[in-house]
Amino acid sequence: RNEKELTRIREYIRNNPAQWDTDKDNPFTQAFGNRSDIFME
Repeated sequence: RNEKELTRIREYIRNNPAQWDTDKDNPFTQAFGNRSDIFME
């Protein structure tokens, strides 16, 4: 890998947790309502 790819990966690792609250696949997101009910299936 080159330096540009490494920088991109580092930015992803650094910034990804900030996106969790808006991730529709996160069962605990507030953006789409609490989806913890999916665990009750």
